[in-house]
Amino acid sequence: MQGSPILRDRGGRVSKAVQIFSKVGEAIVKRNERLAFGAFEFDTVRSLLFRGGVPVALGRRGGALLAFMLKHRGEVLTKADLMDAAWPGLSVEEANLSVQISQLREVLGSGWITTLPRVGYRFRPAVESQRNRFVAPTVSIVPFADFETGAQAHADGFAEDLATALGRFRSLTVVGDEAAEAGYALQGSVRRIGECLRVNVRLIDRTGGAHLWAETADLAVDGARADWLVRRVAGSVDAAIQHAETSHSQARRPASTRPYDLYLRARSHLRSSEEGDNALAYGLLQQALEMEPENVHVLAAMVETLHHRDSVGWPSIGADDRGHARDLALRGLALGGDDAAAIGLFAEALFSAGEYDIARLVAERAVEINPGSSMALVCAGLGSLWLIDTDRAQDYNERAHALGVADPNQRFALNGMSAVQRRRGNYEVAAELARRALAAGPALSAAHWNLIASTVCLGRLDDARRQMTRYRALSPSATIATIRRGQRIVDERVRERFLGLLAEAGLPEA
Repeated sequence: MQGSPILRDRGGRVSKAVQIFSKVGEAIVKRNERLAFGAFEFDTVRSLLFRGGVPVALGRRGGALLAFMLKHRGEVLTKADLMDAAWPGLSVEEANLSVQISQLREVLGSGWITTLPRVGYRFRPAVESQRNRFVAPTVSIVPFADFETGAQAHADGFAEDLATALGRFRSLTVVGDEAAEAGYALQGSVRRIGECLRVNVRLIDRTGGAHLWAETADLAVDGARADWLVRRVAGSVDAAIQHAETSHSQARRPASTRPYDLYLRARSHLRSSEEGDNALAYGLLQQALEMEPENVHVLAAMVETLHHRDSVGWPSIGADDRGHARDLALRGLALGGDDAAAIGLFAEALFSAGEYDIARLVAERAVEINPGSSMALVCAGLGSLWLIDTDRAQDYNERAHALGVADPNQRFALNGMSAVQRRRGNYEVAAELARRALAAGPALSAAHWNLIASTVCLGRLDDARRQMTRYRALSPSATIATIRRGQRIVDERVRERFLGLLAEAGLPEA
């Protein structure tokens, strides 16, 4: 990549991307120094234990033992292994180990260290911690049926491809087709209809037997468009399961403080795109993050919450919402993993913070990890809009839109396509796409902006002003100044032309 414009600015200086890559690296090292478990964090470099951020007294031998146990958590550790870890090169009595284990149990509480008679010990979470753990819902894929048309190979192949595609979504877990613990089951069939193969797919909630979602599609016998259908089904299944999980949580565990239930309630609030719901979501996610500070799902939802507030110009929740979202994004990236939706949201926060080079690379990585994730695609599309790359923005948003109307992220894809068409001067098309985005999400601020701006460009100023009145009823604090602050478009001239259209429709400067 020598000489790449990504790495150097026009003056030949090292760009911010290199600096931010360095910061990400530092964040990775910093996070890897601390291992989190329950309410504790252990600094492996300094052998320091923290409970809720407060240091806990721990001797040198105890620190060495805990570091070794954390490194090999869940494994059977012999007494000899542990003594070598705490007293390397020394010959000591076994009773010394018993004393240190006893002291560790006093500090950590019961359940973390299990005694294995005549063998040694195992370090593992307590039963209570496991019960409150954030656990993704499970889905099994029942072998697809072939109605004696000779298409069984196609049926088996489609089910196998679908299992692979669903495995890319970290918001759920794919298990064996006969797994009794699976909460959801995906069933289907393939039959020959003339020169086509008709694929029927349905999602079943196994707790009550309800049909949650279904789709029928015809494919050519040669398999053309099969990849598209697999991605569409996988994305729709993921969205349907998330919606069902939220409904179950609200109906069965409305007052639960489990991290997973807090997260689900927060996601439900975020779907409205309204300022009050955004604030409620933030509070719920704060509680979840305190209990599971390294949960990538919670970190990503927190980043989404803060980025949304900042980008549409709502009043800040904290001292620096944009900076906090950026820090959380770097923290999430430092944890690693391959959750495409989360990585896409982290990229959005970096775009918003003006770290365009690294944000673009992170967004592209999210799409590569899971090209069937509508969230990864719309995040990459937004970043491309801010980088004034309309062709790439159109591609990302069209791909997200093709994944199906059942996906709640459709409103973002439609709005992104509207913004592209507005910039290209296709104002009627842009206005229609914005209206479709608002039909899916009536409070989506950016869709209101695109509809208003496109209507002004069409010369229908009275209509634009009526639309502005509706928008201001939803976001009374919005002004030209707040939107300017939240829209980090690389070319300020593009942003100012857009803001000028909103001002012409009646949005005040401040």
